[in-house]
Amino acid sequence: TTSRPDLPYCHGDSATATCTSPLHPTSPANTTIPLRRASGSFSFHHRNGRLIAAISQEGVVSTRYLSLWQSQEPEFLLFTVKVLVPIAMGTEEMEAVILAGVLRRAGADVTLASVEDGLEVKASYGTRIIADKSIAACADQVFDLVALPIDAGLERSTEVNRVEWPFDHKPQVLIPIANGSEEMEIIMLVDILRRANMNVVLASVDESTNIVGSQRLNIVADKCILGASDSKYDLIIIPGGPAGAERLHRSTTLQRLLKEQKQESRMYGGIGYSPLILQKQGLLQDKTATAHPSIVNQLTCQVIDRSKVVIDGNLITGKGLGTTMDFSLAIVRKFFGHGRAKGVANGMVFDYTKSSHC
Repeated sequence: TTSRPDLPYCHGDSATATCTSPLHPTSPANTTIPLRRASGSFSFHHRNGRLIAAISQEGVVSTRYLSLWQSQEPEFLLFTVKVLVPIAMGTEEMEAVILAGVLRRAGADVTLASVEDGLEVKASYGTRIIADKSIAACADQVFDLVALPIDAGLERSTEVNRVEWPFDHKPQVLIPIANGSEEMEIIMLVDILRRANMNVVLASVDESTNIVGSQRLNIVADKCILGASDSKYDLIIIPGGPAGAERLHRSTTLQRLLKEQKQESRMYGGIGYSPLILQKQGLLQDKTATAHPSIVNQLTCQVIDRSKVVIDGNLITGKGLGTTMDFSLAIVRKFFGHGRAKGVANGMVFDYTKSSHC
């Protein structure tokens, strides 16, 4: 029995491998093929340490892993693909973080490498990201993939930044973060709201402003939560990530800010796991909300599960990571109207007309 029955079993010596099922639908069974090196992700199968396959998507068996043929480890092993994501001053933060975050979730070994003198990089919309290492430290390594995020200069020159501003001040937005917060939600929120010309403050509830997200990406907050607590905010948004949301919940300073936000009828909300935290603080009472499917049944308020984003008065909630674009654009629409939200979406090549309805 294997975890991937669609892949062939192979056995043999260092020169050839005999497959007991076809490599491709057109290949005959029991085909002997040369072994050669190939990069990429290989699925391995063995039975009693003798029957094993290391098959790439193209059906190539790799000699790179022959030493494992006598292994008594579990039947299915997935070998990690090594990916390099170089970043620099002005890198588009959403592209860099989404690339690294998604690939790490898929099991890839992703290295975020700075091409600057230091590891800290200020991205195109002001978010500060800390790379894993310098590009020079990666020079002697072999990577299966090098993924280059682009800079956002062309996007900044689009119509999004030429829209009339109906407000007499920039909306002030606080996004509290903690170790374990969902970094892709954080970066998308900050990026999109800053594109719409909101003043966004990232505030750490931990002792350091250096935060390690749920997928081990390093983000630098603008300040600690205590330093951010003297200001008034038009909106406070809590990002998700189970561990991060719990750490945010334990911050007494943030609890006070959220309580004041509701009492003074200013906007607040959360996405993914964080609506559960809002509920624990009594901020969803008599409200309608949505949340991540894994915790939505724990909400005692009215829930609209079919909606990506739910706005109820001064409360806004979102289902999770995959809805962060809709969630962020709904905030832009709430403050500035449909035209501004559509302009921001167009600058990101995002189909707002089909995805903007709550």
